[in-house]
Amino acid sequence: MLLFRSWKESLLLFLPKNYKLFLLVTLKAAIQLYKELVHYCWWFIALAIGAYIGAPMIRDSINTLVAQGHEAQAGILLMVLGIAFFILEFIWTFLQVVFARPSTDRKGWGYLGTMFKGTFVGSIIVTLLSVALFFPLLFLHPVMLNKVLFLFSGAYGLSLIALFFYMDGDHGIKGTVGSIWRALLHIAYNLPFIAISFIGLLLLNYAFNMLLFTLMPTGSVSALPIHRVMQFILMPAVTAYFKQFY
Repeated sequence: MLLFRSWKESLLLFLPKNYKLFLLVTLKAAIQLYKELVHYCWWFIALAIGAYIGAPMIRDSINTLVAQGHEAQAGILLMVLGIAFFILEFIWTFLQVVFARPSTDRKGWGYLGTMFKGTFVGSIIVTLLSVALFFPLLFLHPVMLNKVLFLFSGAYGLSLIALFFYMDGDHGIKGTVGSIWRALLHIAYNLPFIAISFIGLLLLNYAFNMLLFTLMPTGSVSALPIHRVMQFILMPAVTAYFKQFY
């Protein structure tokens, strides 16, 4: 009964009056988050955008290696590229949560250094555990679902919520693993809100993809870097949205 009562309460947030207020508060939090990220992490933002823009050149190098019969070297380069972008997006998520989470400490260089020393390694573990929970999706064979998309979207959503619990709780082994469990409970008790929001984000992403690939005459060669950069830029807005519900 408690579960269904919680579901009902989460759905009440979508009432026009409630959701309008929620979005206004989210907008205010997102603006503040963008200000702090640009002020303290502009160098990382510039590095990441440069990496996304340069990614097609690396992809062309991989294709060239494959065409020349160097599949092993191409595979190694592709694996290194995947790991590099995984680390890049993890750091970006970590920075977002650090600055988005409620804290009595003044957020600045000292705060960022303290959080980095105290929670960075644990945050890596939380993220890897989140990915591990969704990894079995790769072995399923759905007819109409993109397995990789759902793997990383699901893992990202779980790790985002889990990181908020982790940074606000115990940073030991028990707290690190426990943050995943608390995040799963949070998702279970608020499943209607999270599911509708998640589907809404996927639909917006799909609509943006269709618009972008329609407008770009050269197809994915030109559109993909723009798409990835836009996703990177919009991620803090998503973080602010779920932070308000958290």
